[in-house]
Parts: sequence; C-alpha cells; structure tokens
Amino acid sequence: MPSKKIIILLIIGAISLVIIGYFTGTTTNKLKTNQIKLEKHQPGYDFISPLLECGYSTTETFGNKLLQKKIETIIETNKERKNITLVSVYVHDLIRGSWLGINEKETFSPSSLLKVPLMMTYLKQAETDPSIMQRKTKIDGDIEKILNQSFTPLKSVETNKEYTTEELINYMISYSDNKAANALLQGIDPEVLNKIYTDMNIAIPSIDRPENYMPVTDYASFFEVLYNASYLNREMSEKALKILASPGFQKGLTAGLPINIKVSHKFGERKIDNLNQLHDCGIIYKTNHPYLLCIMTRGDDFIKMAETIKEISREVYNNIE
Repeated sequence: MPSKKIIILLIIGAISLVIIGYFTGTTTNKLKTNQIKLEKHQPGYDFISPLLECGYSTTETFGNKLLQKKIETIIETNKERKNITLVSVYVHDLIRGSWLGINEKETFSPSSLLKVPLMMTYLKQAETDPSIMQRKTKIDGDIEKILNQSFTPLKSVETNKEYTTEELINYMISYSDNKAANALLQGIDPEVLNKIYTDMNIAIPSIDRPENYMPVTDYASFFEVLYNASYLNREMSEKALKILASPGFQKGLTAGLPINIKVSHKFGERKIDNLNQLHDCGIIYKTNHPYLLCIMTRGDDFIKMAETIKEISREVYNNIE
C-alpha cells in the first residue's frame, strides 16, 4: 500500500495536470478565436485567382472597426436625408480572407443580379459543349414583353434578329438587357439552371417565393466562386469576370473609384409596391489588394440610392487596407 506522502504527491500531480490543461486549452481556444483564414492563390490571370491552399494566421479577423463605423455613418446620414430606407453591405478582403458585414442578414429582391448565375450556367455547359456558345436564337415578339428598366440599356437586342448565345450573354451582362436575358432563359432547361443554386446551397428563384428572399452574403457567393475558379473551370471563370468588367452601369460602385481601377460587377434594380431597390455587387481590383464589395439598398429614388452606393464604395476603397 503506497504511503500517505506518495498519495499526496499523486494528487498534487493530477491537479497540476488539470491546471496546465486548462490554461493550455484556454490559450489554444484563444488562438482559434483570433485566427483568420489565409488563402494561397495561383497568379498569372487578369480577373481570377485560383485557390490553391488554405491556412490560418493568428491575427485578428478583419478588425477594421474604423471602416465599419464610417460605413455606418454614411448609411445613417443617407437615411436621415431620406435617400435610402435600408442598406446591406458585405466586404470580403480577397487577400486576407476576412470580411465585414452590415445588415448582412437582411433580404432583398435580387432581380437583374440573377443574370450572373444564368451566365454561369451557360458557361458551365460550354465547358463540355463549346458549340452552345455559337447556337443562334431569334428574338421574337414575346421576348419584347418584359419588365421596364429605370436604367435603360445603352444597347439592346432587336426583334426578328438572330444572336449567338455568346452575343446574348454580352448584351445581358454588359448592358443588363432584359430581352437578351429572357431569350437565354427560354433556351435553357429550368432544372439545369436550378443546379447552380442547389450546388451552392442558395434558394432557387420561383414564382412561389417572396420577392425579398436573398441576403447580400448569398449573392456574393457567385463572385467568390468565380474569383477562386472553384465552380467554373479557370478559362470560363476568367471569361465570366472579363464580361462583368465591361463598361456598363457607372452610377454605383465604379462611380466611387479612381477611373483606372478594374471592376467586375453587376447591378440590379427592382420596383415593388412603390418601393425601389438598387443593388451593385462585384470585385474591385485595387492594386495589390482586390476585394469584393456587395451593396443592396431600398428607397424611393434610384439616383439617390446610387449616390449612397457610390459613397460607400469610395469609403471602402480608401480604407480597405
């Protein structure tokens, strides 16, 4: 039978192990709390940055409280001026992998923003069947019956003319042409289109779904997978972001940036029960520091909402680092 002294020493040892384990675990948990994801990407592309590897760093996540405060101030100021009623913002630092969200759980009607997954669906098919891009579609009278657009496209497809799929995609994205989008919708199996939503775990648009159903973070996912080339292959991801970089809507994100900065983005507008919505989402290729910025707004005046988006875009560009 062990002596009383040995028993006491064993008890002290066990208590020491518990204490060491507690503080070790506390330290480990603290490091995990402060970790951010660091991603390694393959260089050599103009618009994409294929994801090669993920790691972790023990620096604080985003941590740009000053930027968050400035954005919140812009939002409150514009609310007071009756320029907007609600704004949702999502910023993803594509270098550090960290992000910032303001009202990011609010839901909106994505409207024309859904032209991006429609384009991605066609490009996904083109990976195995390149001929689909040269397939021709004639614009008929039914396609003319579409929703009105407050920001009229600079160019639009013409009735009774034929266009290739590639031409329709360019009209749809570069000019946000609803007639081109409707022609592309009529030419694809709904189940094929729905697959991109199910693959990305995003709610499928349908006539049974309320207009306001998509948060800004869900929509941002389309741009994130394009940038990482993790849904489409590299060739098609690069192609998609190049099309999205075409000069088009200049009153939102791009208006708040230096003229030489590349931006791959898509805007969307919607009028529901006399309340307007205007959104702009995309990748800003700031030199050595690209980032994703998505802004969704509600209000009465499209021009004032666009000005709010412009203000936020300028603030993020000036403070992202």
